[in-house]
Amino acid sequence: MKKAAWIISTLMHPLLMPTLLFFILLYFASYVGSKLNDEGIAYLLLVIFITTCVLPIFCIAVLKFTNNIADFALEDKRERVIPFIFISMFYAVTTYMFATKIKLGELYIVIIASITLLLVVVTIITFFWKISTHSTAISGVVGFILAVGYKFSDEQLLLPLVIVVFLAGLVMSSRLYLNSHKPIEILGGSILGFIFSFIAVYIFA
Repeated sequence: MKKAAWIISTLMHPLLMPTLLFFILLYFASYVGSKLNDEGIAYLLLVIFITTCVLPIFCIAVLKFTNNIADFALEDKRERVIPFIFISMFYAVTTYMFATKIKLGELYIVIIASITLLLVVVTIITFFWKISTHSTAISGVVGFILAVGYKFSDEQLLLPLVIVVFLAGLVMSSRLYLNSHKPIEILGGSILGFIFSFIAVYIFA
């Protein structure tokens, strides 16, 4: 069970959530996905994956090998601040690219900008409290999908939404099983991620 919980936590790592979110929206949301062909979607997902996952992981690896952090899991709250700041910078660059270079539409910009702002909020909270980034990230995906589906009346997002809600339950259970977080830290992350993402899309997109 512990190995299964670790695998789930790894596969559903917070840094992979932007790629997962855009994959779902681009392939399942009729309003979002209709603007790009398959080649365009693949290119966009590659850009998102590199800037929001690969580069941040490389940054964390550098911090690990220079002895600025003890491990990749960042279990110690105090060790999370510096990596989170650098990751926020990568996400800010991605937001800038969406706003000035890619220019795919307001919804895209709102979503990636909201993810960046949410990461900044999590970084600030981390100074005082070890909030669960796993639950924040996966709950954010739920909030974004629900908001897009509700605001644009897109029924095609219903099945992906149900699947992601199920995955969110698995992720939160795994973090609890691994003793990585207290229940209140899981709950706090899920509430923050869901409310922040849903409101961002519903009001600003």
